[in-house]
Amino acid sequence: MVARHLIGNGHRRLAFLPISQLDYRGEWSSLQVPILRGFAEVCREKKASFPEEAFWSLLHGAHFDSAVAPLLKGRNRPTGIFQYMDFYLRGSLLPLIEKCGLKPMKDVELVGFYNTHHAEECGFSSVGIQEQKLADAAVRLLIGESGEDETVIPPELVVRGGR
Repeated sequence: MVARHLIGNGHRRLAFLPISQLDYRGEWSSLQVPILRGFAEVCREKKASFPEEAFWSLLHGAHFDSAVAPLLKGRNRPTGIFQYMDFYLRGSLLPLIEKCGLKPMKDVELVGFYNTHHAEECGFSSVGIQEQKLADAAVRLLIGESGEDETVIPPELVVRGGR
């Protein structure tokens, strides 16, 4: 969803920046890794560049500024970045982008995750997991009012800003 959005907006150099997960125990111990798989697949399909090694370095605990600043300063820097969790995008990525002399949402389009007030206040797009619908569906399942064995609530991309 995010890679297609960024590529659809003309970006050919993308990055997906996870949060550190030092307790990572394999592919299914992290929500970030299945998201990475889909992101990377779309990048390959659409022939967009994507430094997957940056994802793994950050996931395994690399210092954020040390790992990301070289990407932002490089000749082939990403012009579209997906940062897992809006809070980290606001608190870590936005200041680093500005420190590197770039303008957020002008020089680099940003997409976060969880569609929190951080995304709204800062004006970047974000993936929402529709918490209220998830909670309502969970309650219906628990009290036996669902009538279904499985309920799928798809995420939604809330688009803001852009170039």
